[in-house]
Amino acid sequence: MRTFSCLAIALLCCSAGSKAVAQDQPAGPVRTLLASGHLASVVELPLFLRLYRARLPAGQHASYQGANAMLYDLSGTATSDIDGGATQPRAEGPGAFIAAGQAVTISAADSKPTDLLLFLLTARPNQGRRLLSHPAVAQELYRTPDPLPGLKAGPYEFSLARLVFSPGMQAGPAVSRSGAALDYVLAGTGAVTAEGKTEAGSSGSALFEGFGWVHSLANPGDVPFVLLQANLSREGAPEVVPAPAR
Repeated sequence: MRTFSCLAIALLCCSAGSKAVAQDQPAGPVRTLLASGHLASVVELPLFLRLYRARLPAGQHASYQGANAMLYDLSGTATSDIDGGATQPRAEGPGAFIAAGQAVTISAADSKPTDLLLFLLTARPNQGRRLLSHPAVAQELYRTPDPLPGLKAGPYEFSLARLVFSPGMQAGPAVSRSGAALDYVLAGTGAVTAEGKTEAGSSGSALFEGFGWVHSLANPGDVPFVLLQANLSREGAPEVVPAPAR
């Protein structure tokens, strides 16, 4: 079973107050698309998903050039320049797709440092060179140990979305991924149920949803449970599919 990482695992229970809130909750999580990119093919080489958290000191610059990536601003105010294009202001919350080989320069504001997340879709699971140039400092939070299974010929979409589960939201019907997804918990505490077990994940933890893994997500807490999700799926196909009946 895939588990939330960097976390002491505990079973979760819904309080009576959470059940009362659940009566007025939406049918499912509220999804906001933050960024997306087109990939013509994903089958030439084995692919891995990796997640990094990076900090750029105030008033400093750092560059990135490598695999397809999703960039998300956790905190601070910065600007980014992709392949010499127009400089884009960045603040907490927005995301951006960086295509493989594009050169990106990120500049932190003079007032405070910038914290970033980078989701990488890469054929180099053990890449040794720096993720971002000096003086940025990056920490790897998660990597898939094996290549992503189930990928097929044809174009794919690589996307970044924010999912908000209302307080007390119960698990919906079990589903599985048509491709793969890597999640990062931005806020709250959620529960994932799979293979007859329920495990917990809170802010700062990661969860890998692999192809064909049957599971469901819920929010038994009394505050919103917020996920940042990097998803890979075939263009025109649903990201998740219902679990087969038993």
